[in-house]
Amino acid sequence: MKKITNYVLYFAILLIPLFSLGQGIALPFSISGFNADVIANGTGAATISTNNDVDGVSYAFKSLDWKLTATSAAQVKGFPVDGVIHSLSTPGLYFKLAPYDQNNSIRLSTVSSSVTSNLTTTYSASKIHILTTGGSGPATLGGTITFTDNTTQVFTGVSVPDWYSTTGLPQTYINFGRINITTNAIEDGTDTSQPRLFQGTVDIIAANQSKIIQSITFTKSAGSGIINVFAVSAEIIETCVSPVPVTLTSVSALSATMSWTAPTPTPQNGYQYEIRNSGMPGSGSTGLASAGAVTVLNATATGLQPQTKYYLYIRSVCTAGNGIWKWVATFTTPCVAMPGNFSENFDILPTGGTTNPSISDCWTYLDSHTGYGYTTATASRTTGGKGFYVYMPVSTGDLKLISPMTNNLGNGAKQLRFWAKISSASYSTTQKLGVYTMNGNTGTATKTLVENKIPLTTTWQEFIIPLPVTTDDYFAFSFDSQNSTAYVYLDDIFYEDLLPCIFPMNINSTSITTTSSIISWNSSIATGVTGYEYEVRFSGAAGSGATGLIATGTTNATTTTANIAGLTSGTNYTVYVRSLCGTTSGMWTTFPHNFNTLCGVVNSIYENFDTTATGTSTNLTAPYCWTSIDEVITSGYNYVSSTYSVSTSNSYYMYRTNTSTNSSENLYLISPETNNLGGGAKRLRFKVRATSTTANVNKLEILRSNGVLASSSFTVVSTVYPDQTSFVEYIVNLPNTTDDYFVFRLAHNGLTSSSTIYIDDVYYEDIPLPTLTTTKMNNVCNGGNVGSASVVVAGGLAPFTYSWSPSGGTTAIATGLTAGTYTVTVTDALNRTATATVTVTQPDQILTNSIITQVTCNSANNGAIIIAPTGGTIPYTYLWNTGATGATLSNLAAGTYSVTITDTNGCTG
Repeated sequence: MKKITNYVLYFAILLIPLFSLGQGIALPFSISGFNADVIANGTGAATISTNNDVDGVSYAFKSLDWKLTATSAAQVKGFPVDGVIHSLSTPGLYFKLAPYDQNNSIRLSTVSSSVTSNLTTTYSASKIHILTTGGSGPATLGGTITFTDNTTQVFTGVSVPDWYSTTGLPQTYINFGRINITTNAIEDGTDTSQPRLFQGTVDIIAANQSKIIQSITFTKSAGSGIINVFAVSAEIIETCVSPVPVTLTSVSALSATMSWTAPTPTPQNGYQYEIRNSGMPGSGSTGLASAGAVTVLNATATGLQPQTKYYLYIRSVCTAGNGIWKWVATFTTPCVAMPGNFSENFDILPTGGTTNPSISDCWTYLDSHTGYGYTTATASRTTGGKGFYVYMPVSTGDLKLISPMTNNLGNGAKQLRFWAKISSASYSTTQKLGVYTMNGNTGTATKTLVENKIPLTTTWQEFIIPLPVTTDDYFAFSFDSQNSTAYVYLDDIFYEDLLPCIFPMNINSTSITTTSSIISWNSSIATGVTGYEYEVRFSGAAGSGATGLIATGTTNATTTTANIAGLTSGTNYTVYVRSLCGTTSGMWTTFPHNFNTLCGVVNSIYENFDTTATGTSTNLTAPYCWTSIDEVITSGYNYVSSTYSVSTSNSYYMYRTNTSTNSSENLYLISPETNNLGGGAKRLRFKVRATSTTANVNKLEILRSNGVLASSSFTVVSTVYPDQTSFVEYIVNLPNTTDDYFVFRLAHNGLTSSSTIYIDDVYYEDIPLPTLTTTKMNNVCNGGNVGSASVVVAGGLAPFTYSWSPSGGTTAIATGLTAGTYTVTVTDALNRTATATVTVTQPDQILTNSIITQVTCNSANNGAIIIAPTGGTIPYTYLWNTGATGATLSNLAAGTYSVTITDTNGCTG
């Protein structure tokens, strides 16, 4: 069911009849006996203006005029500065608090504690009403009323509730906050009914109603709470009876008309009335808006102000003396058209709730769906302030915050300036904040769109909207959602004079192709505009330079279109426009226009999901030109997520359950269109992580497809089972096919465990050219033929062919090689070649390098041979024909000697 909730805070007339007070009239008593100052007021730390607390744990109350420093924000909740408390429970009953700069509470903390309070002005009464509350628990109040003839009346059993209790005595004043007097911390809370002051009533027995009350003794008789008595009012038995009820027959912004019936007996000299916004009746000019004396039964009060809350008091004028002032009505004058600029920052408003928007007077709140909006610190742009918080559900209707009345919205001479944001990036595509003009502030008023493409982010942004020439008197913020929920914060609203050379509105794009578009805009409503400047960008802010700038130009004042060429297919572009006024440039628009060129056939892809809005289980976001399909009804979803990513900030999230009934249902992410997936020359490179290390839970299939529909043909190319909780890269070569799309499919795993994966950094790219890495084995002996060489291929597409030259064969390993340089040529399946050279070496030939000492005499044996071989590979071993094994032979006789030298590899010389 659609709900219609209207909060129109531009008039409120509340008639307060006094017949509930019986035959008496409520009169605040002036009493003594106050023993504690528990109300912080003025400027300075709370301990300066108080000397005690209400509850025994450092909490006290505060006046609306309390500030910690002169520059502190004004209080939103607190006791009224004039100290006048009008009862919420008993019409006509009001109290006057003691001055805040002196003791103002009769504080009874212990059982049997007692204070006697004398009346400075004495009356006879039928009832007394005690303004009281309990701190840190409930308590029971009793006491004694003493009359001037020294007789007394005892009263007992006034059960005083704790100040946060919802039951017990009638509530008189609520939602005024509290303060910690040791830390100056303000606790206003979000509950609109706490804390509370209560009224306890004591009936004066008939025999005592003609007696004059002299004093009242208050005694705490039981309970754990601390009793605080703040004021006493009494129902006075009148001799000069004032009229009740009084009817407000009409209330305008500047006047109020009232009428009444003559009381019995009729006063001889007519009536007096006062209309006040503060202060006690008869207390003087402060707070007095209008006063008069009449002898007839009606009056019209003038001199009132619009949008102001007033209290109406009346009394009879008799020959023997005047009657007692009666509070007979409370009313608020209606709003009028705002005479000039105004603003709203929500800071001084009470915190609202889902059923209480808590907006300023003269603003209007209309809610025609199941969402809500209210004032709260959560939505504040500044520390310590407040803003307007809006929840937009998935339902028809919208929520509108409508301005006070203006005069034709300035008729082209005004602008609306405000700050706004969303609470999460996932709401950037689901929020629909719009600004309208309206010819009224009701649900039946006509609204005219001004701007509904407001690009909110999670960062506070300032927006300026020139208000058009119109006869509408209101502007409205319209909050709606698109396909899913959204939360929006709004703050610091200004209705103000139009900036000079203001930018144009309604930037648009038409005739969009894969590489071009026509952009257009409305003429600026500013005077003195001589032309326009535009920028089309794929990144960067307007005026930030060449990086990200694809097109820029200027037009004259009568040309509001431009043809843009040289764009890239499937790309998001942002259009900015500003006005030119002679040699002066205006500010760039705060409402840039975004458009996407048409999706074309792509030759390469890199997708990191970072520029795509995050989604939710009901908002399945995917990059532009990609297609997502969710067949898993109960339950599965796939969308861009910021939970995990390889770098900043997003990845693609896929989650599904696996049951016996959904085994044929799948999640798909389908690529942009390619040309036959590269005809076998492309590969897919991507990174995946899971959330569980359990094997075979996540069955991720890489498919090829001939379309982007669930009914398209899908063929499995590869299957992986990610079971790691960090991102791991996978590479899949794509086949030679006529299919144009690659697909990630999270398929049923054949188990009952659910599947969860995150995909990031997806590359559709050329299969890299083959690159070669070679190794070799050299000949160990000079002149040998046992050398070999091998090659390892990286990249390329298998199978590979090999060719060695000048010899070596046609495999990856060449054997039987003598010393020399060999070239290997590798050709992949795409007929792409790579070459590498390998040089096989051999040691130098082993040389003896002998030194011979000849025998000096025939038959002598003093000859010697010393050898110092080179070549081969050390160390050497030696074997002489004499059997010796050293490098030197000595004491030789004449003869023939030979030696065999063998190196460490077994080569001889």
